[in-house]
Amino acid sequence: MNTAIKYQWMMMIRSKWLITFAVLFAVLSSTVIASSGHEAAGVFTRSTAALLNLSLLLVPLVALLAGSLFIAGEKEDGRLSLILTYPISTRSLTFGLYVGSCISLWTVVALGYGSASVALFVTGGTWSTFLFLSFVLTIVLTSIFLAIALFVGLVSSNRLQALGVSLFIWAFFVLFYEFIVLFLLSIVPKQWTIFFICFIYHIESG
Repeated sequence: MNTAIKYQWMMMIRSKWLITFAVLFAVLSSTVIASSGHEAAGVFTRSTAALLNLSLLLVPLVALLAGSLFIAGEKEDGRLSLILTYPISTRSLTFGLYVGSCISLWTVVALGYGSASVALFVTGGTWSTFLFLSFVLTIVLTSIFLAIALFVGLVSSNRLQALGVSLFIWAFFVLFYEFIVLFLLSIVPKQWTIFFICFIYHIESG
């Protein structure tokens, strides 16, 4: 399994378009922080919201494309079948490919937030709790969408199919999900909505 992790990490980290995204994400994160104002400890500020929105828009897309296209490409080129001939179980190989992908994209996310932190320090801001929580949320989001991407890559027969399915999933969760929720809230009885809000508030308040 360690061999699969190292293989996946080395293959993805050498990807030119992943390196391009890493640089782009770092530049955009730094720009957002530098142009949105200073952070204050314990306060959810405009810069944190802008950086979080950037992460929610770009990270799922890159995770889906990176994971699904790589796995589908390995299948299409026959390299995955060759790897399966080695003395390694399918479960260990799948888990190793997933962990290797996660480490690669976690590195990209850390680079982006690290650049944002440097820009924050240069502009005279201070690191906030919410900025750290935003980083943790982005890491979790990356892991979730990479798991989906791995499944898409395994069930897709070629890169084109993996690309289409990945873009549909990204559009659903990022673009259409809010409209679907608003539509459902508009057609369900108001009593249900009030009960749901009160239930969530009761859980959060302990």
